[in-house]
Amino acid sequence: MVDNVVPISNFHPYQPPGVTPHAEQPERGLPGVLERLGVEPARFRNFKERVGSMNGRDWLAQLRSFARSRPAVILTGIAVAVIGARLIRRRVM
Repeated sequence: MVDNVVPISNFHPYQPPGVTPHAEQPERGLPGVLERLGVEPARFRNFKERVGSMNGRDWLAQLRSFARSRPAVILTGIAVAVIGARLIRRRVM
């Protein structure tokens, strides 16, 4: 079988005309969810680049200084994690 379709065309002859081309479909995964919630894709890309370029030691130093300045937030997070783990454990058993 010979494919005589123009390679620039968005639609393939086997694709129904009402279907959105793959290039125009919304993003999936975390970027898609954030976009539906109102976070712009450019902001997400900037955050991803900053996290990717961050040194592990710098990140750990920032985390330590955050924990020292706000111990209540850290303790609350630990308590929430423990309570959640207990609830999941009860549900599994």
